[in-house]
Amino acid sequence: MRIGVVFSTLPREDTTGVHVLRALREIGCDAFHHEPLRRTPAGGIEQAGYETLPPADLYLQVDDDLAYPGPVGLGVPSAYYCIDTHRLGAPLAGGSLLRPDKARGFDHVFSAQRDGVDLLARHGIAARWLPLAYDPARQAPDPAQAKQIDWCFLGTPLGDRPRICRDLARRFPSCVFGQAYGEAALRIYQQSRIIVNLPVGNDVNMRFFEALGAGGLLVGGAAHNGEDELVEGLVQFEDPAELPALVGRWLSDGAGRAALADAQQREVAGRHTYAHRMRALLAAVEAGPPARPRPARTPADDPAALVSEAVARLEAGAPHDALRLADRAAGLDGARPQVHRARALALAGAGRPADAAGALLRELELSPGSGEAFRTYLGMLDQVADAAGVPGAAFTRAYLRVLDLASEAPAGDAGPTLEAAAHAAAAVLGRHAEFERAWGALADADSRHWMLELCAHRALGAARVPVRFDAARARALEDEVQGRLLRERGAVPASATRGASHAFQGWRLDRYDLRPAGLPLELLSTAEYVVATFFLRQYQLERAGVRVAAAEGDVVVDGGGCFGETALHFAHQVGPGGRVLSFEFLPAHLEVFRANLALNPALAGRVEIVPEALWDRSGEALPFTEHGPATHLGAAPGAAAAVARTCSVDDLVEARGLPRVDFLKLDVEGAELAALRGAERTLRRHRPKLAIAAYHRPEDLGALPAWIDGLRLGYRLYLDHFTPGAWETIAFAAPAAA
Repeated sequence: MRIGVVFSTLPREDTTGVHVLRALREIGCDAFHHEPLRRTPAGGIEQAGYETLPPADLYLQVDDDLAYPGPVGLGVPSAYYCIDTHRLGAPLAGGSLLRPDKARGFDHVFSAQRDGVDLLARHGIAARWLPLAYDPARQAPDPAQAKQIDWCFLGTPLGDRPRICRDLARRFPSCVFGQAYGEAALRIYQQSRIIVNLPVGNDVNMRFFEALGAGGLLVGGAAHNGEDELVEGLVQFEDPAELPALVGRWLSDGAGRAALADAQQREVAGRHTYAHRMRALLAAVEAGPPARPRPARTPADDPAALVSEAVARLEAGAPHDALRLADRAAGLDGARPQVHRARALALAGAGRPADAAGALLRELELSPGSGEAFRTYLGMLDQVADAAGVPGAAFTRAYLRVLDLASEAPAGDAGPTLEAAAHAAAAVLGRHAEFERAWGALADADSRHWMLELCAHRALGAARVPVRFDAARARALEDEVQGRLLRERGAVPASATRGASHAFQGWRLDRYDLRPAGLPLELLSTAEYVVATFFLRQYQLERAGVRVAAAEGDVVVDGGGCFGETALHFAHQVGPGGRVLSFEFLPAHLEVFRANLALNPALAGRVEIVPEALWDRSGEALPFTEHGPATHLGAAPGAAAAVARTCSVDDLVEARGLPRVDFLKLDVEGAELAALRGAERTLRRHRPKLAIAAYHRPEDLGALPAWIDGLRLGYRLYLDHFTPGAWETIAFAAPAAA
């Protein structure tokens, strides 16, 4: 049988159509791929049409979430595999076409979700259930891959997913969570003991089958959408609060976990491959299309009518009745944005603003271009701030005002969608107590301005909220460094690049002589790092008579030594009577660091390298992702399973018998809060000046100042920023006497 499979690989190559095409060929079909889109000379995408589509016995369109007409009306039987049935009311990407409108022209329609059959029937479309599946050619277990990651979650950062993963990572830090596809995703699944699935809505998604097929134990949110009919013995939870206990229980039972994972892998390999699915699809096509449903809707079964009635009840002052009707409409067709708007208004009227904001966020996911929905969402968040009980809610109100005004500006070519902005706003306001405490603790208006500006910049992008930074001065300084101070290009030690060149991610290290600029040192680095450390003085604050910096005779703990630039800068500042203890654990960095010390013998005696990773506890072996200067604790998509030994500041101070610590700098790629917790005794006893990177995690701008303020040690807190983007924000803390 000759089958033309229609799907686009232009936006993303790893799409369901690839697995379908391979499975059809595996079962003996003469299957070929037709690409319905093409690149324009200007770099855009346009429809290619079907004029060049070869003849076939069947044209099969695989849902790729793109708005173009299907291969129908061509004199050949046609079938549509509709995957994202929870988005029937949302336009396909790149146009206004809806999935139900696209599906109507096909002779056969298949739904990847069981409830999608009923949802399509409400649009007058007869569909059969054809679940997603497992592709053994791409997703099989690999016995050579050791199970070295406790748990992973791979998926887009929607809704509560980031919070759930961060909370779980605090309990079980040997983890990977984020986005990965293809080989990178497979490798992570193969190395994971437990694979967490957090479905959107009630989807039994592709990752459900990928995870089961790769050989890890799947622990997933219950979708109640037919998954228990597909695979026996699933480990599921109804509430994400149950997840830590489930993960802990199965991590502690290695034999039971392996046996269950192996049984489920055999089951999906034996019953749920794409080859099984394509045989079922062809048998259904051979049997002929089912009779098209002719639903006789009553107002009680019509989502649009229910929404209209809910709005009328709300206007009549009956929000609880309106909410009952809106909930009914959502149960019938949760893919309509209007349903979630009606629910939000009803929830707000019923005095539940936080739930109303959540309903509006769902509307934004279904209609991400809606500026009206975004601004209404902000209004709901304002009500949430009122209900939160935070005195004044000064930061929250200021933040919402900035987002409201800035959202009306053009986003620019690469600006985030309003849906992404809504998620960013929700992430900040989900931790409103920390941000409010930090806002109140900041010692000056300039710091508060930075906090507000950077939060809005991260949500809405540079075109809507540009960062006030003198980029021209920074470029001029880099040009000056390259022109006056550069002595040798490509001077990194050869052994540091052989076998470990990936650690530098394309960074070329050159040799600079800073003596013409009045600094008695040479080093291997980049012009950007030289400018940031020695000229912009990124880890130093001087504002309104307050100075936070290393000084003559200080004992400095340098968290995140990298190539040694900051350690050498501190060594110069503290003079012969001072001391610098610098944490750096990555071998490639340590070689460059030691080479830099060798270039500066007059300063090297003041510097001690501590080759361990800063954390809140000592003696742990934590996985890390090697990514040059951005190397961070915690495995990540595609990362090698290397581990670093940890040490806390408090334990270092005790082990070295340090009589005092005067200055603590932390720039440890997201581990700053953990490192601060591991330095609490030192902070309480010695009150060092602090310079803490506050940009690696979205919540750091609030969480780090709030934690320091919570110690009640009298620190005055400041923020400063050193790039035109969202990175290199430093939180400074000046002791009461500084």
